[in-house]
Amino acid sequence: MPAVTLAEQPPDPGWRPLSLPGWRCDHLLWPRRADGEAGPPEATVAALAAALGAVADTLFLAEASQAPHRLAAPWSLRRQGAPAAIGLVQTRDPAVIATLFDQPGFDWTQRGQMVWLFPPDAPPCADADILAAMAEDPPGTLPAACTGLLRPGTDGDFAELATRDAALRAALLAALSQPRAPTPRQ
Repeated sequence: MPAVTLAEQPPDPGWRPLSLPGWRCDHLLWPRRADGEAGPPEATVAALAAALGAVADTLFLAEASQAPHRLAAPWSLRRQGAPAAIGLVQTRDPAVIATLFDQPGFDWTQRGQMVWLFPPDAPPCADADILAAMAEDPPGTLPAACTGLLRPGTDGDFAELATRDAALRAALLAALSQPRAPTPRQ
């Protein structure tokens, strides 16, 4: 089975997809990990990290002490056990992107992570826009410059890819279909 396959419907019938006008939702599926744990296997992490880094600036949640940008965590995250301060990492580096699946306090398998995708030339996103996107699950709003969103599915065993830019969707799906060498997590 390939590292990532595309499905229009999520494997969880109770899944609540992103529902914003002009956005399209796809679901990325992958094989179960050999160790039986939840979350994507290493080959999937490598494929996703390489594809995301090839097509967009990614912004994701990280431990505040390890991130170049910090902000106060919204109540919606703190009530789920997130720390009072959260970090944001923005990068195109696949090795850094691969770390989003292992961020302390933002567990992919517990749906504690969110990955915003921006065009490479997009201006920086306002903190208020990021905080507003984290207020609901699924988000009821996304930053204006954001053209894609990747969020973990049930138990982190699939992902929802929401895009409002057909070119981004096509480029990301093409990049996911390329064979990749493993990307080491930092």
